[in-house]
Amino acid sequence: EAPELPVPLARRAYRAAVRLLTERGIIAGGRLTDYGRDVEAMPVERPWGELLVHADREVLPFVAVAASVESLHRMTREERDLHGLVVHGSDHLSAYNVFAEAVNAYGYVGLVYGLPRHLFAEEMESWADDRGVLVKAIEDVALGTASVYRTLERPLPERLPRAAGAVRRRVRALLARVLPRDLGIGGGLASGESARGCLGDGDEARVRSFAFGGGFVP
Repeated sequence: EAPELPVPLARRAYRAAVRLLTERGIIAGGRLTDYGRDVEAMPVERPWGELLVHADREVLPFVAVAASVESLHRMTREERDLHGLVVHGSDHLSAYNVFAEAVNAYGYVGLVYGLPRHLFAEEMESWADDRGVLVKAIEDVALGTASVYRTLERPLPERLPRAAGAVRRRVRALLARVLPRDLGIGGGLASGESARGCLGDGDEARVRSFAFGGGFVP
């Protein structure tokens, strides 16, 4: 006998989810595939997990950090100075540059409960005040990034390369190769999942502007 559910099962949504995950190669015959297990192991939402599984060594830092960012808006104060850090058309790569500057100027790899993660010198707080960046947001991104690298069993980089034009093209190529059918307009993915994780900050009217891959839409 099937267990009683606390709320009725949304059967249409369930069938759509199963169809999507089957098409993505994440499940087959109602079970996780090897690829699905790799994606499921990632400590991020499913679209980010797929990008991480496919990311090569050069693109990985950008995807790992971006996957750990809630949004550039929530990472900064209303009054902010991000001169030299903004990647036009990409909130997430701009947020990556913010985190990378903090790491490169004030960070180092240390251990917290025996696990590696980026830690920061006290001087980082003055930098955050000048930039209008929230210290807690930097700490949260550091925690998420460390979790991604730990899951992938990769060493956490002590320094992070800057996101520039060539990186944006590589990220767009990764998106086009891995998630061409998932990307959509209007604040959501074709699957019905939030676009905030993959395309931008969830602002429905501005998905094209706030895009991880520079506004790529199929």
